Formats: sequence, C-alpha cells, structure tokens
Amino acid sequence: MASKGLSYSTVKCYLAGISFNLKLNNFTDPCQFFIVQKMLLGLKRTKNVKDVRSPITLPLLNQLLNALPHVCHNYYEYILFAAAYCLAFFALLRVGEITLTNAQTSYDPLRLENIVLEPSHLIINILRSKTDQAGKGTRLQVNRNSDNQPLFSCLHAYIKIRPQCAGQFLCHIDSTPLTYSQFQKVLKKALAFIKIDTSTFKSHSFRIGAATQLFLNGATEAEIKSKGRWRSNSYKTYIRPESIIM
Repeated sequence: MASKGLSYSTVKCYLAGISFNLKLNNFTDPCQFFIVQKMLLGLKRTKNVKDVRSPITLPLLNQLLNALPHVCHNYYEYILFAAAYCLAFFALLRVGEITLTNAQTSYDPLRLENIVLEPSHLIINILRSKTDQAGKGTRLQVNRNSDNQPLFSCLHAYIKIRPQCAGQFLCHIDSTPLTYSQFQKVLKKALAFIKIDTSTFKSHSFRIGAATQLFLNGATEAEIKSKGRWRSNSYKTYIRPESIIM
C-alpha cells in the first residue's frame, strides 16, 4: 500500500477493516503482529502530512456572515447557512453532526427536537457522534454572551421561518436536508466574495477556529477540552494562532 502512494491514515483504515473481519470470524489477526505495527509506524514517519487547514476565528466568521446575503439565492438560504456556520463555530460542532453526508458515518445529524433555544442559553442534544458510536448521547449548553450574539439571532430567525417538518434541523425551504457538500460550497463562495484564498479552508475550519479563539480568549485547557468534547490532548492540534487569516 505504501508503494502505491497511499497515506498513513488510509493504510491504517484498511488494516482496521481487515482486523475487524478476522476477529469477527475468530481468526488470528496478523495486523497486530509486531512487524506489521512497526511498518505502520515507519509509514507514519515517512509520510507525515501536515494539516494545513486554516482556522475560521470570530472576526472571519463575522465577515462570512456579512457575505452570505450576497452569495445565497434568497433570504431563507442566507439564514439557513448563517445558522449552520454559527452552530459549527460557537458550539464547536463537527459538520457531520449538523448536515447530511453521502458517506456512511457514525454521525446522527441534529433534529428539530434536539435543539432548545432559550433567551439566555442554547441546549443541544447530540444523539451520536464520532467519539460516541454507542449512541449514549451528549448534552451541550452554550450560554449567551457578547461574542455569540449572532448564534442566537440566526437561530431565532431560522426557527421562525423553518418549514414545519420532521427530520434534520437544518433543511431547505422544501424540507430537504442541508448537505455537507452544500455547506462547503457556500463557504467557498463566501470566502471568495471577501477575497480570501479558499484553498486552505474546509468545513472543519470552524471547529479549528473555535478552539483557537477560545485559546486566544484565555480559556483553560479543561474548558477547551470540555467545549470541544476532546478526551485527550489532541485538541492542541486545533489551536493554530499562527495560521489565522483575518
């Protein structure tokens, strides 16, 4: 696989699939052999690709929100994407938790009944996520403050005009769910509108930017890990003040 140019993460994923099927059929798993694991470690060291995704911090988020009316087809779409981007940033949500993806994932996108919007705070009940494949669920609370006013304003406006339909919380006027590809496509349009290079910005830039913004605001390690639902020190790879583009 390495000779074919596959990345470390891809090879690791393939090995995990092989390992799972071997264990399922009660066979010995050679993927765990010492030599295989050492080869995998060697591949990681020789093909260590740097994550170049840029963070979307609060100033840039505000610019994107101002650009949305110019790149969206109508008022409803503007409010829909504004709500989506604010949720991704202020609640540090993974985009798969709020949009429909084509691939099979462990995410269960937010539904209308999973959102409770109060004047002073927002409650989000996440049924299933990347780190909760058993579906135990997670309850998030975002308290209102001077920085996250756009979140509450956009959600209030969106809920007011959202069609009365069951299913995914973020949906179009015809009740079809907002998709991951649409989320990304409009993001690129908004970035281009404010004349920012789109090549290093991805959907995960909101979560990266939110973690970076918390760090810049003086949040403690425990606070950042709690808000982003990180259980390990992997959150540190999301803090990228040197990569901020205003």
